[in-house]
Amino acid sequence: GGNWPLPVRPSGDTTGVRDVVTIQEVIDAMPSTGGVLRFAAGVFYLASEINVSKTMKIEGAGGGIGGDAGTDPSIAATTINVISQTANGFNVSASGCTFRDFALINTYAGTPTAGAGIKNTSNTTTTIDAITVLGFYNLLDLAGVYYSVTNCRLYDGVNFYAYHHSLTSPYDDHGDFVFANNVLSGWKKSY
Repeated sequence: GGNWPLPVRPSGDTTGVRDVVTIQEVIDAMPSTGGVLRFAAGVFYLASEINVSKTMKIEGAGGGIGGDAGTDPSIAATTINVISQTANGFNVSASGCTFRDFALINTYAGTPTAGAGIKNTSNTTTTIDAITVLGFYNLLDLAGVYYSVTNCRLYDGVNFYAYHHSLTSPYDDHGDFVFANNVLSGWKKSY
């Protein structure tokens, strides 16, 4: 696959429309074999989900956030804010994708009632590494097999922090999944 020539930069549009259009256009312009999508440092806003239908690497400039429970998180080098009560951040239908080095935060003012930070729909071999996911209804919704989730920080899931499931009967017996060296905790919530 090819690489996008430059990192995608945030538009500054806090309505979440421009960044969705730009990111989706970059993905759609890649060859069917996929490629690499790099996010520059900064804050992006999504009003709706990004559809990933090609095998690709999606990388930011850093995904660590800091702070104490009960406070707003400090901004990671690459922060992607989803402003919807029900939208996914990324809806992934391709196998073999990689997500690395960004923070994905639901910033809706109330409680999310649907949606996941990353939702994978019956695919395989996705790698999720060194990202922060905060405040979605489901933080990770992973259908399929052979996933790897490592070195992530998962905070304040409304329903599930990590929901791993099979959608089709041939894979019902598979437990082939790596979930290692992650932090699952509260950030703004008290438990």
